[in-house]
Amino acid sequence: MMIKRISLIVLCAALCFSFAACKNGTSQTEPSSTDSDTMPKAYKATQEEMEEAEAAVTATELLRGIWVTPRLDYRQPQEDYDAEYKKVKEAGVNMITTHGETASKKMMEKTLNACEKNGIKVMISLNRISSEIDIKANLRIVENYDSSPCVIGYNMYDEPNTASFELIEKQYQKIREICSPDKTVMVNFLPNYASDAQLGVSGEENPYRAYLENYYNVSHSDVVSFDFYPYRADHSDEKLIGRCIANMCEIAKVAQDNNLPAWGFVQSGEWSGTRTPDLGELRFISHLHLLFGLKSFSYFLYVTPIDGETEEGYFLGMVEYDGTIRDTYYLVQQTAKELDGMKGVYLNYNFKGLMQNKVNADWEESIIDEYKLNKFGGAEISTSSEKGFICGCFEKETGEKGLYLLNCDSYNSSKASLKLDKITNYKLWGANGIEQMGAAKEISMDFIAGEGKFIELG
Repeated sequence: MMIKRISLIVLCAALCFSFAACKNGTSQTEPSSTDSDTMPKAYKATQEEMEEAEAAVTATELLRGIWVTPRLDYRQPQEDYDAEYKKVKEAGVNMITTHGETASKKMMEKTLNACEKNGIKVMISLNRISSEIDIKANLRIVENYDSSPCVIGYNMYDEPNTASFELIEKQYQKIREICSPDKTVMVNFLPNYASDAQLGVSGEENPYRAYLENYYNVSHSDVVSFDFYPYRADHSDEKLIGRCIANMCEIAKVAQDNNLPAWGFVQSGEWSGTRTPDLGELRFISHLHLLFGLKSFSYFLYVTPIDGETEEGYFLGMVEYDGTIRDTYYLVQQTAKELDGMKGVYLNYNFKGLMQNKVNADWEESIIDEYKLNKFGGAEISTSSEKGFICGCFEKETGEKGLYLLNCDSYNSSKASLKLDKITNYKLWGANGIEQMGAAKEISMDFIAGEGKFIELG
């Protein structure tokens, strides 16, 4: 009888403990309320919520420049300069690289006045050097214009050969002695289709990587800048775009190794053997630069530089030599406006690598091993598109992940989906700002021809 009485007491105590545990939410078979509260639940934000979230984001400016500035005479009044640079600004451009203006003090002063008035930053092209005498002439240019509020830096040399690296370094150091510390002092490198002789290297397994690494072993450039123009008159673009992807991989790698930003050039005109890109192509090549983590690009070219034929044939820019606007100007204007919809959020992340789905073999093979990723941030991409998608993978210093998805079809709309390991908070940025927001385990997206979108995760 005593044993039964004790057993009954123990059983009652156990039941009371179990009831208390359930009441307090500490059952070992269910997650605690604290744990479940931290797990995001699937939801889709309202339009009002997306507008509020977008309004809370301060835009980060993407530097979009031009090569070949308006062809103005030093005798023209300041009003003409102001009007032409207003046209530059209205194209979606906020930076120029000078193109011969330093040869005339009057032209340079009017150009700087017009750029300052229109909110345009200026990179000054210095004269090509072959001796220390040339460096002295360039230093005078720096001294004359470094205090101008719109001047942000100097392009020392376009497409240098290895033989010029040591002289460029002498110039870099002398410029640094006299210019403001916040100025960018740079060169623009050759593309990877340059010959070994043009690069000035020989006997290297990867001559282009060697060329870039040799430069930074000998000299300095505050950005890793290059130009590559894939759109050919014969439409032989597929392999060239693959080679452009390989070039961007090398530029991104050298930029990371040297802890520097990368810049590039977007084809917006034509000359010998090339063609002017259409809207989808222009959109595609712009996004392609950005999904590799480039922080700036310039359009080549803005103005037709010479009135007539050259040894490279007729050049055609966004604007004719006489200032007449071509249709390409409006295509650039449209793509620039689309890019601005994303408020530059991708510029606050660091490039980490690439995922791809169904891109052609040439493009896939062009991605260097260091950047090939199958999954990133718990995400995988998929598409039924024939041309596939390429995805830049990004991460903030604080650990948040981002994905830059690009429709590789420059001529047709496509769909893609992002599959995640778990329900994840996200913001999808596109031409219209935040286009989707919420928490989900799968995100489905529609893309127009050549379009890119950026997804912030977490």
